[in-house]
Amino acid sequence: MAVEIRPFLRRHLDRVVAIERLCFAHDAYPAELFLDLYRENGELFFVARRSRRIVGYCVSSATGAEAEVISLAVVPEHRGAGVGRALMRHTMTRLKRRRVCTLALMVRPENQDALHLYRRLGFRVAGRIPRYYEDHSDGLLMRKRL
Repeated sequence: MAVEIRPFLRRHLDRVVAIERLCFAHDAYPAELFLDLYRENGELFFVARRSRRIVGYCVSSATGAEAEVISLAVVPEHRGAGVGRALMRHTMTRLKRRRVCTLALMVRPENQDALHLYRRLGFRVAGRIPRYYEDHSDGLLMRKRL
């Protein structure tokens, strides 16, 4: 099944929030935050579809030559099928068009699937941020030159 990347639309909100809750449980962002992100970064908010169903999303923000992936999630049954990679590549292409030079993101050190994806896309660990997450676990800061 092919992965289709589309711009996020307001009507996708319920599905994106459901994916967020499924993937991040107690760390899930609320719907209001996604609406704020859409208002502020709508051109960098994408959904991924397979078989006409939204199975993932990615939202980023950019300021000048730097950008950050704020959230990326793929429903578990579609992981390993290229959805996250397609979302990230699409995002990086858009950021390059905006002349962004550096892309950063945070990931939990134990999230081996995400670390593997990001490393394959050229990200490198730039530091460990103690107590980054609400449960006080550390986060890994990763960066990539675009």
